[in-house]
Amino acid sequence: MKNSILLLSILCLFCPLLFATGSSSYEPGDQSLIFLPTAYTMPKKTYSFTNYELVFAQLAYAPTDNSHVSAFSMIPFFKEAIKSFSLGAKVKYYSNAKVSSALWTSYTPDARLFTLGNVVSFGKPSQSLHIGAAYVYSENNDNPSGVVFWGLRHDLSRKVSFLFEYANLLEKMEDDFNGLISFGLRVRSGSVAWEFGGMRPLVSDIGDDFFFFPVLKATVEF
Repeated sequence: MKNSILLLSILCLFCPLLFATGSSSYEPGDQSLIFLPTAYTMPKKTYSFTNYELVFAQLAYAPTDNSHVSAFSMIPFFKEAIKSFSLGAKVKYYSNAKVSSALWTSYTPDARLFTLGNVVSFGKPSQSLHIGAAYVYSENNDNPSGVVFWGLRHDLSRKVSFLFEYANLLEKMEDDFNGLISFGLRVRSGSVAWEFGGMRPLVSDIGDDFFFFPVLKATVEF
């Protein structure tokens, strides 16, 4: 309960950022925060290559201004890595000057894992709030899961953005696991966006000596 109040307070604190002036044009990396999707999509006929922690990679293509298709996998340092291979798609079905909304889906053949979600992005990309939910179903598990999340972006300068996100499983909200937070800075240079930050689970037994797992991410668009 305390963590929920804290996260709600952070959300209220950053809501005024949505009314600040900022850029509405698309920039590299805008299609996501750190891990979570936004409702924004790349320009038509552009590609992006994203690497997470030097271990995971994603290749995406925009067949239209409002859609993406993508492939995601652990980089195959070993044979079992191919089991992480996933296919995904995102479609932005509504957009105006202040609000955009998009559906996304993914499928992991080896795990028979299917995800379907929706995200709504408020404000301009440079000063924005993102709220979403997803349905996660595995053929190997008869109990589907629900995921809820929110995140924000605030540009500190023309090339540097602050990112924050929170996600939780619906069935875990009353347990000791109170979700996962991620935060960091995005630095843009030309067609490349670098992200440096951390990730921390909100659990009561994690210990006071632990701060966060480091996060490194890079996206190249072409």
